[in-house]
Amino acid sequence: MSTVVIPAEVRAKETAAGVTKLQHMPCRIEHRGTAKVEEFFTPLVREVSPGVLEGQFRGRPLDGSTVSLPSGYRAVVVREEPQSEGTRYVATEAFSGFTSWNWDRKSSASDPTARLLDWFDLADAVGDLGSMKLHSTKDAED
Repeated sequence: MSTVVIPAEVRAKETAAGVTKLQHMPCRIEHRGTAKVEEFFTPLVREVSPGVLEGQFRGRPLDGSTVSLPSGYRAVVVREEPQSEGTRYVATEAFSGFTSWNWDRKSSASDPTARLLDWFDLADAVGDLGSMKLHSTKDAED
């Protein structure tokens, strides 16, 4: 059995700081651990217009957009802790939004990351169906 734990200090940090500075990059980086993002990446980012960013990573130009999760949703970064009875995942960061970057096209509503947000709407709609009282035609006639 797997469990997910979100410690109080992670919840407090997300609430106090607002959005964790999460960057979604269009590449795979073979590194596990911390990076000096604030020192080497963030200074190269400039805001072109509200929510639209330009930056570069290893000499490649990037176009970015600020993405906010729907109200009531949070995402977490977790650390895996194997245990004898399954796996425990402990949240280390929480966030309500992030920056999505593209190197080969301008950010738009058709981006895979932007389309991901459609799943939240679908999940909410399916959840609402479960709480609706459904009537058959026969019940409606009675």
